[in-house]
Order: sequence, then structure tokens, then C-alpha cells
Amino acid sequence: WEGGRDMVALSDFVPLVAATTLPDLAAVGAIYYRESEGRAVVTPEIAGLAARIVGDKTGLEAAQAIYDWVAGNIRYVAIYLDPNDGWVPHAASAVLAAGYGDCKDHVVLMQALLAARGIKAEAAIIDWGDRTRDLPLPLPSQFNHAIVYLPAYDRFANPTDPYSSFDALERRLSGKTVVLAT
Repeated sequence: WEGGRDMVALSDFVPLVAATTLPDLAAVGAIYYRESEGRAVVTPEIAGLAARIVGDKTGLEAAQAIYDWVAGNIRYVAIYLDPNDGWVPHAASAVLAAGYGDCKDHVVLMQALLAARGIKAEAAIIDWGDRTRDLPLPLPSQFNHAIVYLPAYDRFANPTDPYSSFDALERRLSGKTVVLAT
């Protein structure tokens, strides 16, 4: 069997054996939150960059400017040297210094830049694949991507995708279950 572009995911129709001790998807979000806590620190460098990016913009317009900057200036590169790297983002200052990172790193940098401008942002985990239904149990493995949620504006944004606008999520992210990392 060779899967093709836009095919239904195997997990949508093959038999599955799964077990978990997690009570619900909120517990999955809590794990991600705990593992990423303290990574979106606003350093003087990040605060200065945020001020330069947004200029006199505020609110949603400032958030869009930060999104555009992160999506356009931070390359998507994932390097995993430890099995736990898949769940733990680097510190925002390290992502900025490197100029690259994976989805979690894009999110943590965007969170720090937004926080520097007084805008709250939460990490949200989601499946960025072709699966059309959720797994029957709350398993961390059903999520393979992190995006940003702006609670004040009830808006999700994917800062790893320089080709999608701030106003819309790419098709494979739309209509999916998302877990806020709170």
C-alpha cells in the first residue's frame, strides 16, 4: 500500500490497541504545559524586538505583525537528540538566537513576543495530518503539532507556516480537535 497526498490516514480505519492512564484530553494539555513552562520568558532582547516589530500597533494588529515576523523569519527545523525533545520547546531566547526551531519553538517565541506587548497567548496542540477522527482514548501520540491560541481574540494561528495568513488555518488543521496547554 502506498499512501497518496490527501489520503485518509491509516489510523482512521486500521485496528487499534491503545491504553492510557490519562483521564481526558485536558490531562494531555497539562503535560505539555508543565513541560514547556518557563520557556516563553521575555528578555530585554525579546522585548526590544517585539517593540520594533509592532511599532505603534496594538491588540490584534500587533499580534498579526508578530505572527508575520515569526512565520517569515524563523525557519522550521526539528532536531531531536533526546526522546523527550518532541515535547519540550527550547527557551524563546535560544530560538531567537538560532533563527530556527520546530513548531513548539515557533510557539514559545511567539508567546514571548506577544507577552512583551501585553498579549496573552497559549500553546495549543493539534494533529497536522490527514486523520479525520480522534483516537478513542486521550493519547498524547494523537497530536503532532503545536500552534498558538490568542484567548482575548478567540483565534488560532500557526506560526510555522509562512504561506498561511494570520486569518486562516491551513486546511489540514481546520476542524480538528485542539487541546490548550493550560
